[in-house]
Amino acid sequence: MRVLLDTNVLIHREASTVVRGDIGNVFNWLDKLKHEKCAHPVSLSEIEKHKDEKVRNSFRAKLQSYNILKTTAPMSAGAAQFAATDKSENDRNDTIIVNEVVANRVDILITEDRGVHILPNGLQTANPF
Repeated sequence: MRVLLDTNVLIHREASTVVRGDIGNVFNWLDKLKHEKCAHPVSLSEIEKHKDEKVRNSFRAKLQSYNILKTTAPMSAGAAQFAATDKSENDRNDTIIVNEVVANRVDILITEDRGVHILPNGLQTANPF
């Protein structure tokens, strides 16, 4: 199974200080189940914007242990519908990442973003609460 990890999950896992201890448990199970951990180029671009060069260099080295998606899936009709309402670069990046699941390039997305949901018809929606 190919598991796409959202940017914040990657950051929590690879940060120099523990931000979320439960991320380690998730990674333990992904490894035990022999799932392929994937990162999206959009996530790498976001991490590259960090102001500290040492942090960027550290993340570059750590992220080599993930399968980096080589390309970005063409935007599906469903995802394009939501892309039209994106208000920020972060929203656009979330839509691009969710679209990888909709396009069946990965099997599942692990994210901490409570506003991202993938419905059975493949559409993304925001949590109204």
